This record gives sequence, C-alpha cells and structure tokens, in this order.
Amino acid sequence: MIHSPSIGITVCSEEGIEIFSLMDKTEIIFLSFSEEALHEAQSWLQKKYPHGKFRKEHSQPLCRYFKEYIHGKRKDFPYPRNSPFLKKGTTFQKKVWDQISNKPYYSQGAIISLRG
Repeated sequence: MIHSPSIGITVCSEEGIEIFSLMDKTEIIFLSFSEEALHEAQSWLQKKYPHGKFRKEHSQPLCRYFKEYIHGKRKDFPYPRNSPFLKKGTTFQKKVWDQISNKPYYSQGAIISLRG
C-alpha cells in the first residue's frame, strides 16, 4: 500500500553491485538489481497512482543496510512486505521473497539454488 503521493528513488552501489529501490515515507515498496525493472515499476506505479510524484533521493539507512548485507555483517534486509508488487511477482520471485522474509541472510548462491 502506498502511503505517500511522493515516491523516493534510491540507487545504492557496493562492489559493482547496484540495488534500485522505490520508497514511500514509511517503507520500501520495491527492490531490484535491474534498472530496467525500476523503470517498469515506476511506469506501473504512475498508472496506478497518477498523482504520485517521483523524486531522486539517497536513503542512508538503505544503502548502509545494503553495504552491510553484501559484506555479511547484516543477516537480514528490509523486505518490502506491503509492496503492491508482491501480488505481481512471478512464481520464482514470490518463492525468493518468501524465503528471504522467513529466513535471515541468504547468499547469492543460496538464492540461485531456490530455482530448482
């Protein structure tokens, strides 16, 4: 559920890995490693919430969490539990999101193994 007509766009980068997010005032509503997916999400949100505005911002907490997670210092990550995108996800995406929300830290290899 979107709480704010203003959606923040944040890009965090660590060791060549970028994460793209959309955030309203209270929470993360979208996370992706793909800039193309970010643009698709923006387009979908703009259609669903035509009065919404997008603004670029730098979320210090999100980027700090991402850096800590990449380096194994953080075992959890802010999961977009109330995102309108959770209903739109593919079966594989929903499976990954479910695993991430129910368990702490997952390496890239562990997430890739979920495909089986």
